[in-house]
Amino acid sequence: MCLNKLFNKRLLFVSGKGGVGKTSVSVLLALLSAKLKKKTLLVEMNAAGRIAPIFKCDSIGHDEVALAPYLSGINLLPKRCFEEYVLSQVRFKKIYELFFDNKYVTNFIRAVPGLNELLMLGKIYDLEKDYKSRVMGKKEYDLIIVDAPATGHGLSALEVPKVVMDAVTVGPLHTHAKHILELLANKEKTAFCMVTLAEEMPVCEAKEYSRAIKYRTDMGFGPLFVNALMEKPEKLNIKGSLKNDFKIFQAYHELANKRYQLNATHRKEIDRLFDGFSKVFLPYQFKGLSEQKDFGKLVQQLIGDVS
Repeated sequence: MCLNKLFNKRLLFVSGKGGVGKTSVSVLLALLSAKLKKKTLLVEMNAAGRIAPIFKCDSIGHDEVALAPYLSGINLLPKRCFEEYVLSQVRFKKIYELFFDNKYVTNFIRAVPGLNELLMLGKIYDLEKDYKSRVMGKKEYDLIIVDAPATGHGLSALEVPKVVMDAVTVGPLHTHAKHILELLANKEKTAFCMVTLAEEMPVCEAKEYSRAIKYRTDMGFGPLFVNALMEKPEKLNIKGSLKNDFKIFQAYHELANKRYQLNATHRKEIDRLFDGFSKVFLPYQFKGLSEQKDFGKLVQQLIGDVS
């Protein structure tokens, strides 16, 4: 799948091994989508809140907040998702407050395996189908990008709707899980995007994760994002004796060259292991990606591929 086709989707899940930069890739895709003037929602799933500091927000909660032109963010909270789901069934907030808004229900939500994930996926399903106006027939968001949990937890979250649908064969919960599963399996609307580094352990884990997604879910794949590739350093040409500061510079140069060689080796392995995937290679960012402005160069480099 070419990068430009990715932005014709409705829903993207971005995941990978912890530490590979999946949140940075999620933010990059959201900024690219916003640059295309698509109304975009960037979603965290009950996360520690790594996206808010990038946009200089105090925090991102369960209610959508504006992050940038055409871009909003939300951090899904399972208890709020549960409240919204129950209210969609009983319709009366007083009934919810009387029977469900207490510590016993909160403990129940925490204790039941997979319930948190099902509730959050249900909220994502609701966000995807929401309309600005039923008369105009225009969706609230053009694209929803989910910074999904890392490998392992992320896979189990995506498997939950199928488990619930098989376990609960009738009733509203069965129907709800079925609708979520249909959205996840809809390859016209939804894509799963893997992020990796060009290093041994992340590549091995990415391959295992992609194999598990393929055989244990019906989701379609977007491009594989290979993050933080070191570009080949320029040759040093310093004549004469080196002062201490030049020795330090030379050491950094040698370190960068070793990383380049390591990345080049594993890039060949990526091409072999992920033969059927389109790939997006993202260069190493020496400054880091801690603020929105730090993404500007990457956005400019990629915008021609998506417009």
